[in-house]
Amino acid sequence: MNGDELLRILRKLAKARGVELDAKPGRGDHVKVRFGDRATVLPGRKEELRTGTFHSVLKDLGLSKEDLKG
Repeated sequence: MNGDELLRILRKLAKARGVELDAKPGRGDHVKVRFGDRATVLPGRKEELRTGTFHSVLKDLGLSKEDLKG
C-alpha cells in the first residue's frame, strides 16, 4: 500500500466515523495528516509504505489494521 492509497482509506474512514481529516503538504512528498485530535506524517505518497512505517502511522492515529478493512 502506498501513501495515496492509505490517505484515500483514511478519508473514507473519517467520513464514516464523523471525524475531521486534514491532510496538508509537508516537506518533499510527505503529507501531514490530522485524524480527529491525532496527527502523523505520511512519507512518500507514491512509494510503497514499509511495514514498520505503516504500523507506526496507524499507532499515531490510534487505529488498527482491522479499522481499515471496515
